[in-house]
Amino acid sequence: MPFDFTGINALNIVFTLALVTILASVFIVDLRTRTIPDGLWISLAVLGVLRLIAGYAGWLGPELPVTILGSILGALLGCLPLLILALLTDGFGGGDIKLMFAAGIYLGWETALAALLIGCLLGGVAAIIMLASGHASRKTKIAFGPYLALGIAIAALWGETILATFFRS
Repeated sequence: MPFDFTGINALNIVFTLALVTILASVFIVDLRTRTIPDGLWISLAVLGVLRLIAGYAGWLGPELPVTILGSILGALLGCLPLLILALLTDGFGGGDIKLMFAAGIYLGWETALAALLIGCLLGGVAAIIMLASGHASRKTKIAFGPYLALGIAIAALWGETILATFFRS
């Protein structure tokens, strides 16, 4: 059988599809407008709280995807590095900070940090390519939300594998 869905919880699929839909919207809107509307990051935060409730209710299977403490730490650790950089350099917008706050609620602290790292790496590579190709200068402001959205999606889908491969012994 080419597709074995044994052990896959349908509600997990619904949460993942909702997450990807929100992140695709963030990607498109921020790329076009360089803003992340409040409705998008709030939707992600609400989705994270609903996932937390579903996990504690046992609807997502025997293991919790994230704990309450993990969500709180994820929200703080996901957004604080960007907030500090925004205050020191004016390099990030409020939408990026709020997006990572909401992602931390959904992902928990370890996966939120992985998402932030992946998003920063993707954004850095894109910036280098834009600089090298002459499409941007050092003063050019780029939308960072699309790279964060990709980082969040990658971490949500493959975060456990990434964490186990690179950070856990």
